[in-house]
Amino acid sequence: MDSVVGFAQRQREILLPAISQSLEKAGRALSAMVQSPVRVAVPDVAMVGIDEITPSVGGAGVPVVAAYLGITGDMAGHLMFMFPMPVGFDLVDRLLGQPPKTTITLGTLETSALAELANITGSSILNGLADAAGLRVLPSSPTVRADMAGALLESVLVPVAQHAEQVVLIRTVFEGEGWGIVGDCFILPTVEGLETLVQGLVNKKS
Repeated sequence: MDSVVGFAQRQREILLPAISQSLEKAGRALSAMVQSPVRVAVPDVAMVGIDEITPSVGGAGVPVVAAYLGITGDMAGHLMFMFPMPVGFDLVDRLLGQPPKTTITLGTLETSALAELANITGSSILNGLADAAGLRVLPSSPTVRADMAGALLESVLVPVAQHAEQVVLIRTVFEGEGWGIVGDCFILPTVEGLETLVQGLVNKKS
């Protein structure tokens, strides 16, 4: 637990600029994708308990849209973007250049848009973490789902959650011309992966 406390107290100032710089590239890639300026910002990074994932979107019974990918390499686990369903659908409309409230379900086009956002933004976040900690981190292809927050967490993250108690929470803001959407990005590493991340950050800092 000391290493987790150390993360919160000493490494946040490393992660924030590293991830923010990486997401500047994500913003440029998303801008090219939607053919309109998009900025991705990270106002805060924190370590929270795994039981705080579903409360962040309003509770286990709240319908959500999530895009997640596996992590291998020096740090194993999952990275997941989770949005309350209306927020996720709004984000899809922004990505596709559609009027608000056009998206009411996830078809092939909508799923592809969210998968590409998760691929671009998630990979950039992982690159920022890897650079900050001196690690080799490899993301898988993203998967997109719409479900209740509790059911999604149980089916997707339980295998990892059995071996972890802490989650890296990265508050992520997507901004375009006249709009802004806030989402939560969770990185749920295994205990060994978390220790590797923290130790890498400590070593880079010293």
